[in-house]
Order: sequence, then C-alpha cells, then structure tokens
Amino acid sequence: MEKIIKKPSFDTILNEISLFHKECLLSVLSFIKSVQNVRGILIGGSFTNQSSDEYSDVDIFCFFDSNGLVSIKNELLVKIKTIDYFETFIAQGFFPWLGETLTIYFDYKPRFSIDLGLSDFSKLNTFFIEPQGLIILDFEDNIYKRQIETKKLKGYPKYPFFTQFPVQNTIISLHKIQKNILRGHLWNAIEYSNKIRRNLIFLIRLYDINEIEFLGNPERNIEDIFPRKYLERLNYTLPSLNPNSIAQCVYNMVTWILEIVNDSIILQETNDISQSNWISSELEKLKIWFIKYSQND
Repeated sequence: MEKIIKKPSFDTILNEISLFHKECLLSVLSFIKSVQNVRGILIGGSFTNQSSDEYSDVDIFCFFDSNGLVSIKNELLVKIKTIDYFETFIAQGFFPWLGETLTIYFDYKPRFSIDLGLSDFSKLNTFFIEPQGLIILDFEDNIYKRQIETKKLKGYPKYPFFTQFPVQNTIISLHKIQKNILRGHLWNAIEYSNKIRRNLIFLIRLYDINEIEFLGNPERNIEDIFPRKYLERLNYTLPSLNPNSIAQCVYNMVTWILEIVNDSIILQETNDISQSNWISSELEKLKIWFIKYSQND
C-alpha cells in the first residue's frame, strides 16, 4: 500500500508536549477507547505536523460503529469530567469535516482545549481525513485507506461556516483569536474574527431585528436587510493586519453580542444553567482581555 507521508510516532509527540497536555490527552484517548463500539481514532492538527506550541489545541477524530452518537457523547462526557483540571465543554453541533463536535476545556494557563469529533463509522468515506493525521486506532485499516484517498484529491469541498450554537461557537472563536494573536498568526486570527462576525449577523437578525430566516443566500445584499445604523457599526468590526486592530474589532463585536444575548438566550443553546453562567462570565472576561490588549502600545 502506498505510503502517505512521514509522520512522527505517537511517543515522539508525547515527548514534545508538556506533562499537563500529555496527561489530558492520554486520559481522553483512554476514555474513547473504552467505548465498546469505537472503530477508529485519529489525531490531527498541529500536534501531528510538529508545529504545535504552548497555545495549541488538539483535534481528535473518533468513529463509532453506531448511529447512537448522543448516548456515546453523554457516556464520554461523564468520564471526561472526572479528569483533573476539567473545566467545561461546549457543544458545537455537526460539522461535515469533523462530525458531532465538542470542545473540551481544561483549566490551565494558557487554557488547553481538545476538539472532539464523533462520527458514524459507516460514513467514513464522506469525511476529509487529514493525510498527516496520526492514527491511534484503525479497524481493518479503513482510516488509513481513507487517508490515501483523501491525499489523491486535488481539493475537497469547502463548506460554508454554520453552527446552530452561535454564542457557544463565538466563545470558541474568541479563544482561537486570543491564541493566534499571542502566536503572531494574524491571518488566522482574522479568519476566526470573520466567523464571529457571521455569528453576530445571525444574532442581530434573530434577536434584534427579529428575522427568523438565516442570512444564507449570497445573492441577497446585506444593505437590503440591515438598517443604516447597523451597517455603519459593522464597519468597525473589520480589522487591519495589526494585532491591536484585530483585538479592538473583536472587542467591538463582543460588546455588541453582549448587548444582544441574555441568560435565557444562552440557556436555549446549553440547557444547562451552570454552563450558561460560564459562557456569560467568559464573554465578559474575554471582552476585557481584548480591550486591554488593543490598548497596548
């Protein structure tokens, strides 16, 4: 079988990360393996292409021989919550390239997170599997075969950004921006600020203008939908390629989001009061961080 790419061994990766990251990663992998019908586990992202640093998160793709992803997700969360330094989790919904997605946060400085994608094994051939991803578990080499097929693709479908949880996804994007500003990855920080902007537009239309229909038709002009006062304010969410400018624009968006959402709106997304309270306080803390950073010389 064709060799895909030279990849570091799992032991090599573990030796290059901190003891804290190592313990969290091994604990999560252990719990995933303990699920009876798990058929495949793949680690992707910067941890497998040797570009990770102290701000990096981990992407784990998991495949199960079942459609009962809700019960599997609940089983995993019960176990993962027992890990030392577990802080909270955010349900991102379904993404075509990762499956039913959870972001697990651990209380550490800088904050550490794991993106966990849970998918139906029978639909493996519909996923883009990172060729450089490190296989941890593979039932009959199916993930390995899919990596080869993926590598042959000249391109793969680009899906429009969407989530049914705009406030929760905003929290995730804010953390990503924070990390990328600190790493000097400004292009990536702007990419995530664009995701927040889309969530903001969704929230404005749904809860401020009270339009139910999501802005998803590219032929529709936003100026035909939003009053002038909204358009002028949206101009201040567009940054230049400068970390202070990015932080200022993100601050403007978070401030606006906090004007729109309230505890009941957040609770609609989480159905969990403690998690809802965490999201509210996290939005406030992140708003303060971005304004302070934007004012640094």
